[in-house]
Amino acid sequence: MKGLLITLILVSFNPAIAWVIEGSVSPHHGTTETEIALSYVINNSYTGKARLKICLDEYDFNNLKYDYDCDILLREVNITMPEPGQEIFKLNQPSWLYRFCLKLYANGSTYSDCDNDNTFFLNNQYYEQPVDEDKPLLIVSVYAPEYVMQNHEFTSYVNINNQGSDDREVLVYSYAYNGSTIMSEGFINSWKKSWTANQKRVVVPRLSSATVSLINRINNSGFFDYNVRVKFGDESIDTRKKINVSEEKIAIASIDSISYDNQSLIVCTKNLGAADANVTLKLFSYNLSIEESFLVSPKRTVEKNFTIPDLGFVHVLLLVDKSIIDEEGLTIDYANEVVQEDFLINKTANVAEQTQIFSIETVLYSITVTICLAGVYLLVRKV
Repeated sequence: MKGLLITLILVSFNPAIAWVIEGSVSPHHGTTETEIALSYVINNSYTGKARLKICLDEYDFNNLKYDYDCDILLREVNITMPEPGQEIFKLNQPSWLYRFCLKLYANGSTYSDCDNDNTFFLNNQYYEQPVDEDKPLLIVSVYAPEYVMQNHEFTSYVNINNQGSDDREVLVYSYAYNGSTIMSEGFINSWKKSWTANQKRVVVPRLSSATVSLINRINNSGFFDYNVRVKFGDESIDTRKKINVSEEKIAIASIDSISYDNQSLIVCTKNLGAADANVTLKLFSYNLSIEESFLVSPKRTVEKNFTIPDLGFVHVLLLVDKSIIDEEGLTIDYANEVVQEDFLINKTANVAEQTQIFSIETVLYSITVTICLAGVYLLVRKV
C-alpha cells in the first residue's frame, strides 16, 4: 500500500526560531487500508527528552473550523530531540475530514500544530467499530449558515452517522419558522412553501455515514428559528438553530429631474434603494450621442452636466445592466425654454433596439421639418 507522508509544523512563541517540527503530507486522502507514515523533523535548537502526542482533529461544520483539540488520541510516544522520527498509522474511523494534530511537550512548554498541510480525508464506506448500546444508533451533525439574505437560496449540510448493525432509511428535511408559521421555501425540483418541501429519502449503510444537502430560501427579513429534522420510523432527531435573515439590498435608480441652461443639459439621477447603483446615461438628439457610466450610492442623487449645442428634441435614457429602467424626453426651443415630455419605450429592450428607434424618429423629424419649410417657401412665393 502506498504510504502517506504527513508533515507538521509546530511554531514556537520564541520569535528567534520560526519552527520546532515540520514535514509534509502526500496524498491527502485514503481508506482504512492506507498506511500513513507520519515523519517529523525537529529544529536542532531544541535538545533533550520530550513527549509527543499524536491526535486527530475533526472538522467542525457548525463553526466551520478546526478547534485544535485532541478529538481522537492516536498515540503518545517519548522522543529525543532533535532526532527525526516516524510513526505508522492505519485509521479505523468514520468517513470525515480530519487533520493530524501534534502536541509536543518539551522543556516545560507545549507546542501545537494542526495546519492545512495536515488535512486528511478518510473515504471509508465500511467502517467497523463495536456498537455501544448506551449510545444512540444515529448521530446527526448539521452545518447551517447563521446569516442569510432575504430571497436568496442557502444550503445546509447534514451528516448522519449510523452506528447500528443494520442499514437505516431516513427522511431528512429543513425549514424556518416563527412560532407555528412556516417562513421558508424548500427546493427539490421547484420551490414550494411547506414543512417538508425539500425532503430527501436516504439509506445510510450500517456502521457508516452519509451527508445530505438541503436548499431553502426565506422571503422575509428577521430573526427566525431553523430546524433540520432526521426522521426514521416513528422517531426523529431535531437540530434547532437560529437564523438571521437580512433585508435584501437592491438598487432603485431613476431619473430625478432634467433641466437646461446655456447649452448645458443637467440630469439628476437618484437611488432610493439600499445598494450601490451602477448606471449608464445615454443622450440622443438630431446629431448627438452621449454616454456616461457612474455609480449612485444608496439614498443619494448624482448630477451630471452635458453640453447640448443644438436645439430640438433630446432623448435621455437610464440603463442598468444594458436594460432601460427609466427614460425622459425634452424639447429645447428657440426661446431657450425647456418642455419636458414623457414617452413610452419598452424597458426590456436593449440599447441597439433603442438606437434604431431613435434613428427612425430622427429621419421622420428631418422629413417633417423639410416639408414644413417647403410649404412656407411655396406659400411666400405664391403671395
